[in-house]
Amino acid sequence: MSADRATGAALAAAGALSFGTTVALSRALARAGLPPSGVLGIRFGVAAILLWVLLAAARRPLAPAPGERLAAFALGAVLYAVEATFFYLALRRGSAAAVALLFYSYPAMVTVAEAIAGARGIGRRTIGALALSTLGAALVVGPGDRLAISGAGVGFAMAAALTFAVYLMAGARLTARSDPRASAAMVAAGTAASNLVWAALVSRAGVPLRFLPLVVANGLATAAAFALVFAALRRLRAADTSVILTLEALWAGLMAWIFLGEAVGPLQAAGGAAILSAAVLIATRPPQTPSATERGAADAP
Repeated sequence: MSADRATGAALAAAGALSFGTTVALSRALARAGLPPSGVLGIRFGVAAILLWVLLAAARRPLAPAPGERLAAFALGAVLYAVEATFFYLALRRGSAAAVALLFYSYPAMVTVAEAIAGARGIGRRTIGALALSTLGAALVVGPGDRLAISGAGVGFAMAAALTFAVYLMAGARLTARSDPRASAAMVAAGTAASNLVWAALVSRAGVPLRFLPLVVANGLATAAAFALVFAALRRLRAADTSVILTLEALWAGLMAWIFLGEAVGPLQAAGGAAILSAAVLIATRPPQTPSATERGAADAP
């Protein structure tokens, strides 16, 4: 492996660690009973500001290409905001590892949607990946083990995966001409705006001051994750980066075990391995038209 690719792999792994950190932090906030709107509004607001600072420092455009700015903002304000809310609600009802592993069924969902739309064919590799993903999900939510997740938690986690799959496919088409980093900042701003408006006008759910440092740290981790993954993408193929990003689920489970005392049983470990193997199979398919999972490699909850 060349030094440049090794650096890219290290950056992607660090990005996965940052994404895993956001899952563990969100789980801690969800377990404390904080409602999603205020938490997500502050988290993504901090992330958007930091991403704009990084773009300005690099002398890159702060906004997506003309004609795509409103679309990027709307992607955040609607689809990403809904996905992040589903994910957070799942974390209130299940462990960090269970939710993160179930969420990684989204590459299989994108593959099925692309096959139905005629963008990709269904070959043996794809069928194997779908089978692995389905088996893995069944093992993760199977009864009689130590990894707690309720039926509602499963529903919210799968809804988050489905919404994220739709977000990836829509984003690939609506922001095709834009710098992905500028699009990420605009999506984060849209996500923050819709959640803050909801918190102010509808839920009136604030964040107690004692939890504010944790929420801000979550925003810092989110911005770091985006920045690290985009740096990795300058050195690695999107498919390779996507594979390394599956470490997110491992990091999330490990940190939840260390800091939150959430254990992972053998059935869930096997299920998680199956789901992540499916993601790897999908990301490493022979190239045709770049898939939405590859184009959206820098996005995660």
